[in-house]
Amino acid sequence: MEVDLQQCLRVAREAALAAGAIIKQNFGSGQLGIQQKSSHVDLVTETDKRCEEVIQSMLQQHFPQHKFIGEESAAANGGQVELTDAPTWMVDPLDGTTNFVHSYPFTCVSIGLSVKRQPVVGVVYNPMLGELAAAAHGLGATLNDQPMQVSSTQGKCAAAAAAAPAAAVDVVHLEPEVCLKE
Repeated sequence: MEVDLQQCLRVAREAALAAGAIIKQNFGSGQLGIQQKSSHVDLVTETDKRCEEVIQSMLQQHFPQHKFIGEESAAANGGQVELTDAPTWMVDPLDGTTNFVHSYPFTCVSIGLSVKRQPVVGVVYNPMLGELAAAAHGLGATLNDQPMQVSSTQGKCAAAAAAAPAAAVDVVHLEPEVCLKE
């Protein structure tokens, strides 16, 4: 089965934006319908479930032959999922539910597509910060429609210092011989 990655990326972006609108609408509302899944820190809300329904509906409308693995529906079925070679969407409709419940703006919609068990499309959208990262195999990556690229920084220590200065301290402390060689 031939998969049009550009179309998949476009629909995944639209689905992420639709779910993000639901998250924004319910953020801080206090009307969340919170339930526990496997433990007191593993939560699910009505917003999680509604976002997954919207995403699944949009994806199935455009790609009825594709498989779907959603975090909430998988959890409701005992966590049993099957990844095959068929095009398969993998969705966490509200990644960071605990942050969402506590009104911390660090939550996102995560949508990925695998084909032949290889990731080929990914979209991550934080509606509270208005950041949408999207990528597809062979099509590059964007953040809010602006191209992204990998850093030219060489070496573990330099990369850690550039990305997260506090993390660089850990790298230097735990592996000083690596940093001295770079």
